[in-house]
Amino acid sequence: LKMDLSSFYNLNPTEFSSAIIIFNLAFSLTLQLFIIYIYKKTRHGLSHSQSFIFAVIIFGVLSTAIMMAVQNNIIGAFAIFSAFSLVRFRSILKEPSDLAYIFFALIIGITAGMSHYALALITAAFLGGIIYAFHRFHWGQVVEKFDYLLILTTDKSFRLESLNDLFNQNLERRELIHAKHYDNGQSEYCLSLHLKEMENLSPLVDQMNSLASIKQVEILSGQGSAEY
Repeated sequence: LKMDLSSFYNLNPTEFSSAIIIFNLAFSLTLQLFIIYIYKKTRHGLSHSQSFIFAVIIFGVLSTAIMMAVQNNIIGAFAIFSAFSLVRFRSILKEPSDLAYIFFALIIGITAGMSHYALALITAAFLGGIIYAFHRFHWGQVVEKFDYLLILTTDKSFRLESLNDLFNQNLERRELIHAKHYDNGQSEYCLSLHLKEMENLSPLVDQMNSLASIKQVEILSGQGSAEY
């Protein structure tokens, strides 16, 4: 039996109509924007990068174009996707989840390029829902989030116990994270604050600033704080 190698490898390019190409790219872009929406809503920490968002969208849409270009072409598919292994980021990804989002975008782009619209849509919605649920209900979180981080710089006459009444009036609870004492007599206290009401923050800060023994009051938001 004579084997027709051209039919085995299917080297002939697969043609798409212009309408299908535009639809696939637009469909992929819509799902990439949904991925970015989930990313921005659930992102932890302060290392937000606009260039990373652009990269996710570009990778996702390009993978759609690549799959349309090499569909039914085994050699072309292996050659192009081997080139992906050569891609390197000039900056190190700060969060492991960033790499997961890149793969998320690539997989959605690939399925859109293969015209598996239901698979792409259901996968994006299902995984996006899981990611949001993890963020909403703090699944896998090691430490309980706090409302604000309070950093006090004080002189040697200050005693942390002197703020107990003020804290009891405005806070649901607080935890001392660390206390540092310096040779010049100054001290630094770091506390996590859980407010009774969010409106209590300004009066609390004003009353601490009015104390002569407190030199500086610094407040940091606990939302999106990194876990150590």
